[in-house]
Amino acid sequence: DEHDVVWFWLEKDKPMECPVCSQYFE
Repeated sequence: DEHDVVWFWLEKDKPMECPVCSQYFE
């Protein structure tokens, strides 16, 4: 699921590392 990807990056504390995830944060 897309949300799982977001949480994955959040746990890594590197959301900016994921361009796609950045769109969710906006």
